[in-house]
Amino acid sequence: MTARLRIATLFMGLMLLALPAQAQGNKDFDDCFKVFGDNGIAICSDAISSGRYSGVQLGDLYHARGYKWHDKGQYERALADYDIALSINPRLGDALFNRGVTQQKIGNHDQALEDFQKTIEIKPAADAYYNRGISFEATKQYDRAIDAYSQAIRMNPQYVAAFNNRGIVYYNRGEYQRALQDYNEAVRLDPRHARAHNNIGLVYEKLGQRENAIASYRRALEFDPNLTQARENLRNLGVN
Repeated sequence: MTARLRIATLFMGLMLLALPAQAQGNKDFDDCFKVFGDNGIAICSDAISSGRYSGVQLGDLYHARGYKWHDKGQYERALADYDIALSINPRLGDALFNRGVTQQKIGNHDQALEDFQKTIEIKPAADAYYNRGISFEATKQYDRAIDAYSQAIRMNPQYVAAFNNRGIVYYNRGEYQRALQDYNEAVRLDPRHARAHNNIGLVYEKLGQRENAIASYRRALEFDPNLTQARENLRNLGVN
């Protein structure tokens, strides 16, 4: 049963790439933040090599290019650029956060935890606590994962993914009522959250409430017809 449970959002997305105010009006700098894909990388590279930027602005350019490398799945290149950005400006919180996300993507959870902690020390944020929860969970530090998700929820009581992920930890610990409470809160905040409905079904199965489980899986498929876990869960109950 546990094997059918999946985290709704295993990795948090990158911190949105915001254009620093101090350089607006320099077209190549601005375009480095606005243009994505290969063209965006080329624009950032040209701006970096132009010699017109130094200090904080140069760090911002490396951060922006690292973001684009990550977006293309070039994680080692992304890390290299984040490292340079942070060597220039160690308190560039968004770069710390995004480096942590990239570390998560390649399974370096210890390094990711360090980056998210440094992000929090600069400016506490619910997303950083949430991502610490993901890495604690991935490294089987379940009490600390619950604490991190709970802190994210305290900072943002509308944090649907944090409720869902905390529910998963509770489920995997056999604390089914606590898991159900978190999943129900997730669907209260986002009634169309298909994976949370699927997870509710798993709890109902554990509690021996077959019909409620079936209804939850069907509700999950109503909101996401491509959610294979819910379809498999129904099949396992002998329901087409």
